[in-house]
Amino acid sequence: MHGLQPRLASRFSRFSDYPNSARLLQDILPPVRVPLYKAHLMIFDVGDDDEVTILRVWHGREDWMSSNYDG
Repeated sequence: MHGLQPRLASRFSRFSDYPNSARLLQDILPPVRVPLYKAHLMIFDVGDDDEVTILRVWHGREDWMSSNYDG
């Protein structure tokens, strides 16, 4: 890994340790946690026993409206 990748991995580890530290977005179902890191928006779910599932990582330059991500 190089550049930003180790720092993103470090963030993922932090959210694994403190899953409720990121802002909870309740406007959609199911509610998800949505932290920002630099130009990246991370979306993750906190399940039973505080199990963290990373659903998506978006870069700010991506075209989110035309994304064909189905989940």
